[in-house]
Amino acid sequence: MEISWITPQIGVGGAIWREDRMIELVSQGVTHILNMQLEFDDRPLAGLYNVPVCWIKVDDDYLHKPAETLKPGLDFGDRFHKAEIQTESIGRTLDLLKGRPNRSIF
Repeated sequence: MEISWITPQIGVGGAIWREDRMIELVSQGVTHILNMQLEFDDRPLAGLYNVPVCWIKVDDDYLHKPAETLKPGLDFGDRFHKAEIQTESIGRTLDLLKGRPNRSIF
C-alpha cells in the first residue's frame, strides 16, 4: 500500500479495503485513519486493530469542500500520533489542511 508521508505523522494514501493493507498500516505505526472516501467504511476493519477511524463521506468530484464538511476531520486530527489520510484526491487533503490555519499539523 502506497503512502506519501507529508510529515512524519501524516501520510496520504488510497483505499484500505482489505485486512492485509490494514496490517501494513498498523506495522508502519499508523494509529488513526481519516477516511475521506464515500465508497467504503473502514471502521469495522480498523476496529479489529484498535485503530480509530473518522469517516467523512466525501464525493471524489475534485471540487473544493467547505470547512464545515471537513471539521470532524480537523477535530480528529488534534488527537492522533501518526495517521493516514485516505483519499484518492489530493484536493480533499489540501482542503482539510487549509482548514487548519490556527492549528499545527506537525
